[in-house]
Amino acid sequence: MEDANSGNYLSFISENSLQDGILTEEELTNIQGRLWILLGNRTERFTMGDSSSIPIETAQELLKSICFSIGMYLKSNDDSISLLKKENMEALLKLGWAKIETEIETGQELLRKAKANVLPIENISYNDTLQEISAFFKKYDYKFFAHEMPCDIDYQLCQAVPEELQGIEYINEYLRRFVIENELCRRFNTEKIKVLLKRYCLDYKGLLINIYEPIVTNAVGLVLLDGDIASLDITDSDRIQMIYLFRKWTKEEAVEALRQASEKLCCCMQIMDPAEKEYLKAATANLYARIETVLLTNQLDGIFLSLSQSEEMGASGVQFVDGEMMDNEKLRMFIDEMSNCRYLSDKIAMLKQQVHSLCDCVEILNTCFWDDEFIELYDALDKMELAVLLNFIYEKQDESPDWCSESGWEQQLIKYISEKSNLS
Repeated sequence: MEDANSGNYLSFISENSLQDGILTEEELTNIQGRLWILLGNRTERFTMGDSSSIPIETAQELLKSICFSIGMYLKSNDDSISLLKKENMEALLKLGWAKIETEIETGQELLRKAKANVLPIENISYNDTLQEISAFFKKYDYKFFAHEMPCDIDYQLCQAVPEELQGIEYINEYLRRFVIENELCRRFNTEKIKVLLKRYCLDYKGLLINIYEPIVTNAVGLVLLDGDIASLDITDSDRIQMIYLFRKWTKEEAVEALRQASEKLCCCMQIMDPAEKEYLKAATANLYARIETVLLTNQLDGIFLSLSQSEEMGASGVQFVDGEMMDNEKLRMFIDEMSNCRYLSDKIAMLKQQVHSLCDCVEILNTCFWDDEFIELYDALDKMELAVLLNFIYEKQDESPDWCSESGWEQQLIKYISEKSNLS
């Protein structure tokens, strides 16, 4: 018999019952002997009476099928050990077949639901897998090979089906998860999904990808930012703000924030089915491990994706993105001019109009603005400009944890974002 790790329920309960003293060695030997007799009968039926010609590999598969089928019935009964002790093995096998037949009907209904809700997405593995599962129900020989899956399943689910499941159990669980993923994806605009998938994987039509995962990831991110969930679009500045969030939170706080975000997403998308909610919750919980891995690099662009090509390539209307720097003399004169400027509004206008380098901007923030001036300055900067400055702070603090500016502009910015951006 196979070991418990193979997913063979019959073997599992037999061996554990022996360890727990529920079965004696003699009783287990008797059960195994009756199984061998049943295997002989099934082998003879399989070979149409010529049992001597069967390869040992085929006999092993026939035994796996018997154990799988009987296990299907035993799992639905609380008194499984008593049944194993007393019931005829042939009768248990037929009861197992009846259970499998019920599961086949369930699977066919799940397949109909999957086809009815199929996404209009041109991904080869997604569409081919649905066709393969359709063929499964025509090829499935549960009376001899109940544990097998005569089909190729290439499409990767967000939450993979446990490997210990076999046969119709695997197919049904796969279809349940497939339907759940489709239900959420269909709540979003198809064209936006296609753009998102292209950002996720340029050859999203041909490669083995999961459609559900990038949708959930961006949707959860937008919930955290109190953004437009339906847009599915996360910008560069959005990612910087999420870096701020996740660096501020402890691991426990981040995991809890993601959990709450999944609940809010269910509410916003009117997801009422408990299984769909749990699936989304599990997918969201897995996000933190990915975020934690890249957080120290301040790069979330591989996780939270932009629909805009310009965002993906780093283009924006930001005034200072390390463009041309001023030479030392010009920068000194510019700082002198700003320092002598009487009106804060003029200083801000000078910064926005004439400074095109992040390095120059930081130097000016260090020397030309003070105290409450930063509030008005940050009010005048756009979201992306603030995000660039915030990213600079994180990189600088990673290099030198004790770093701080003379003017305290970085502390003022973090406080400003916390208070003004609804991220606290």
